Amino acid sequence: MTNLHYLFLSFSLLCCLGLRGQDIYVRSYASESGGWIVTQEGKTRCELPGKWRVSGHDASMAPVEEWPMLLWKRGDSPAPTEYALLHEDGRWEQQPQLDWAREMGHHLLFAIIDGERGVLWHKEGRVVSRDLKLLTKFDEGGLIAAGRGDYQGLMDTLGQFCLSPHYRSIVSLGKNCYAVEDTLQQSYLLRVKSRDGEILRWDTLADLTANEWSINTSRPFSEDGYLQVQGKDKELLIMDTRGQLLGQNTAVEYRRSRGYSEGRAIVGTLGADRKLGIVNEQGEWICEPQYDHLLDYEDGRALAQDTLTGQFGYLDRGGQWAIAARYCEANSFRYGLAIVNDPKTLEVCNGSARERGAIVHQPGRLNYPMIVRNYQLLDTSGQVVWQDSCREVWLPVSGVVGCNYNEGTLIPAYRLEWLATGKYWLSPDFVFTRWGQLAEVASEEVVRLNLGARRRQIFQQQVYALPEDFAERLSTLGALEDLNLDYHVIAGAWTTIIDRKNLRKLNLHHCQLMELPKDVKELEQLEELDLSENELTELPRSLFRMKHLRILNITDNPLPPAIIPRLRKALPDTEIVYK
Repeated sequence: MTNLHYLFLSFSLLCCLGLRGQDIYVRSYASESGGWIVTQEGKTRCELPGKWRVSGHDASMAPVEEWPMLLWKRGDSPAPTEYALLHEDGRWEQQPQLDWAREMGHHLLFAIIDGERGVLWHKEGRVVSRDLKLLTKFDEGGLIAAGRGDYQGLMDTLGQFCLSPHYRSIVSLGKNCYAVEDTLQQSYLLRVKSRDGEILRWDTLADLTANEWSINTSRPFSEDGYLQVQGKDKELLIMDTRGQLLGQNTAVEYRRSRGYSEGRAIVGTLGADRKLGIVNEQGEWICEPQYDHLLDYEDGRALAQDTLTGQFGYLDRGGQWAIAARYCEANSFRYGLAIVNDPKTLEVCNGSARERGAIVHQPGRLNYPMIVRNYQLLDTSGQVVWQDSCREVWLPVSGVVGCNYNEGTLIPAYRLEWLATGKYWLSPDFVFTRWGQLAEVASEEVVRLNLGARRRQIFQQQVYALPEDFAERLSTLGALEDLNLDYHVIAGAWTTIIDRKNLRKLNLHHCQLMELPKDVKELEQLEELDLSENELTELPRSLFRMKHLRILNITDNPLPPAIIPRLRKALPDTEIVYK
């Protein structure tokens, strides 16, 4: 990276000084920016340089979990991936020694450093341990299953083995409990009884091999301390953190289960109908198997699909409908809220539950690929607390809803809204694509307006009238720099358009233009002008004097061929697009 590039990175992050609280990372997909860090006050803390990302966050919106943050940028082949640390005080530190890195929590990275694999590295810049195979992140007790060679042990955040790597497998199940397989292929369920520095003392909760029990290690102990165990006859057993089995006389024969959540487990039986039901901590049926799709409890509600209508609703802890099944798209609750589609907008639920996305357990996000839908937020009583039309909705942190309003990946439009106060944040590259949005924001926030994005119908090529109050409202947008009116009749709006002296980009594709007014020269800040696919037979002389234009697109107009060399001579620094 050049010194000039480094200075740009440092400058772009100076605004991060003094970061505090639960900030939100918003990833950018469509602009020169890599994304933004947004404060709980709704302000942009800092903007990441283009192509830089926060490591470990593939989602468009996520809470900032730890400082300093690991950032990465994939280099253009054959250039390697670059890494940097963004500190809470705004310092930006490149890490050229990192060839690859992954966040592990506790300010530690699992990394390849200068070609050396298996390094546990602290963000302060020191090596904690070497020659490791790390399988997961550190658990709540500050331990991690770490391998050396073919065997595994337990390591603490100082890089010390509290349990020597003499085991074939160790998996954390939460609540200081671990599933362990020794070199004789005997499996046990162990719990850390006490810890004195590097010395661990254990309790054996169960001999899994002797009892012919098995555990799905992807389903650890629940928050309330329950673990599902499959018996030798495929029955469901429930164990607490003391190793005690609950409800042994009511064991359920089951084919799969999703683990306990809020004292309830979603269980699929061995029956031919392959339905799902709900059991409690004692293994007793709260709701007999009857559902094709049923997700874990969150905030006392379980998302379920009605077998008769195919629509989604929410069950209470007693297995009864708390919120009626009338939604085609929905997800589980998070922070006391659930995202659903507006039931008034769809008369029929098209596609399977999996195609509609509800079966994927992603609380806090709902989207329908490439399509703008009407979405709502429900509280646990089923009351609508928020609604809007967008492509994607997120609940990144408690009390905040995020939306992606864009009409395509090249038209960015991210918004965060604080439900309690109504304050909002717009991504600095926000493009307004719906006329009604302008009434919801201050006029000085409208920098980019693209009414053509929603009108682009490739096969129909329709042309639309502008909104009735177009001239009146446009005259208030003094900060407007980018205006796209593709597929609109704009002949009567030229005066208002030319009054927008700050315009830098103007798109008038397929607008049935017969002529271009000579007053267009008054747009002295204009850099890009798209007049493609119109009915222009000549261009005004004033256009030939607009030397500030960088790009002029006149494709698919019945202009005489001689006009091209004239334009090139008059505007030598302008890119003329005409084919």
